[in-house]
Amino acid sequence: MTLEIIRKGLTFLFFGISLQSFYFYNVGLPVVSIISLFLMFGLLLFFKDGFTLRNDISIKIAFAYAFILFWSVLGFIFFGNDLDFKRFTSFFIIIFGALVAAKLLRKTNLESLVRFYLIAHVFFFFLQFIPFYVTGYRVDYLKPITGEEQRVIGGMFTFLNMERFMRAAGLFNEPGTYANFLAPFIALFGRWYKNSKFNTSLFWIALSTLFLSFSVSGIIFGIFVFLFSIGLNLIYRIVGAIVGVYIVAPYLYYRFIFCSSHGLEAETGLGIRQYFFEKLFGFIFHDPLAFLFGLNLLELNPLLNFPDMAAVNDQGLVFFFLFFAGPMLMLIFGIIILHAFRKLDWSSCLALTIVLFSKLSMFAPFFPFFLVAIFWNNEFTAPKKKLTKHIKSLADSSKVAVI
Repeated sequence: MTLEIIRKGLTFLFFGISLQSFYFYNVGLPVVSIISLFLMFGLLLFFKDGFTLRNDISIKIAFAYAFILFWSVLGFIFFGNDLDFKRFTSFFIIIFGALVAAKLLRKTNLESLVRFYLIAHVFFFFLQFIPFYVTGYRVDYLKPITGEEQRVIGGMFTFLNMERFMRAAGLFNEPGTYANFLAPFIALFGRWYKNSKFNTSLFWIALSTLFLSFSVSGIIFGIFVFLFSIGLNLIYRIVGAIVGVYIVAPYLYYRFIFCSSHGLEAETGLGIRQYFFEKLFGFIFHDPLAFLFGLNLLELNPLLNFPDMAAVNDQGLVFFFLFFAGPMLMLIFGIIILHAFRKLDWSSCLALTIVLFSKLSMFAPFFPFFLVAIFWNNEFTAPKKKLTKHIKSLADSSKVAVI
């Protein structure tokens, strides 16, 4: 087996680890992701230098997770409820994943990995999107394999006088999850936007899928990437913004204004989130232990349960961490993250911001791959990249057309 074939296999497995929605509820695991992770580890053993521990970002991520685990164990001792063994095991899988991710990037090219990742996911997105709007046939990638039906139907809403409406999700269970898994790497891919015409085309096509998913998070992240990515001409930003608003405004109006004013059912999630924040902030700021340890990441039955609510990570990763790890630990990591922003290039800053406010799970097998990719070749020892330099480039973009 040649090293080139191994590298191609690693690229496919990188994509495989991202398939978090292929979750088998009978075993309670994202089976495809975990199998891909361990297969990647096996392929990486073919390289001679093995898994030597170096002073790179994977060690920092592993240490961070170990510290969170230690903090959570202390909280578990104080609270004394039932241990969530699966969550406890997940800490070690994520630490293992961070080490594998760093080894992967030492043996492959990050640009090539992200390019293939975007191509593959965008391909399956349009393989679902186009047939539906052309023929009305809905492709469901999950139901034949996991038994879970993808949540892609948009209710009674119609678009541009079409009788059918669907919010495509690609290989994920819902369009919001698609947007959360794609947006960070689209932002990061802006680093190589000018490297080739193919990169430029792929960037725009991938970015368009965030809007075409009709996911609120996809639209928000899409606008964020569109406005702040490097190398985009001001004219293109204005034209793109007009087109984007024309495409998504009717759906947002329907979902957030029309339905509520006409008594129709179209869950916006705003009421759920308001209730969630009120309960959680009231809890963590009126209980000393909760202030220190949050609801605790190791509790099988946390002190606050929301059985009829949306998943707690839907509130955003930052707020999930605040509620479950506590304000003290949040403050510590907040300082570290702010320091990291000073050292990252602009594309990595965009990608990290999206990750922090996404609803990605910090226990997903693919999560450390996001972090390692964002920090790769930046590190905390990289030369400082001043934000004013990029802000100046945004102003200059109005003078120079770039495609």
